[in-house]
Amino acid sequence: MTLVQKTALGHELSFEEASELFDSIMAGELTEAEIAAVLVAMRLRGETPDEIAGAANAMNKKKIRLDKGDRIVIDTCGTGGDGKST
Repeated sequence: MTLVQKTALGHELSFEEASELFDSIMAGELTEAEIAAVLVAMRLRGETPDEIAGAANAMNKKKIRLDKGDRIVIDTCGTGGDGKST
């Protein structure tokens, strides 16, 4: 059984499985339908801490470091997810 199938059937993923699945998503190895199935299935049953951490781990491995030199920088961007409409 693939990780997509396992998730779509309502099974929870371990940290390692979630990390592997999100690695595949970010590598472009899954179709849009497969990605939608995974995300909807997780949302409907509720994401587990291991799944969230595994997804974050996969994204963290893909990050691009920016050379800021000696400059002091801050991030002023938000997701809008707090509902504050700012």
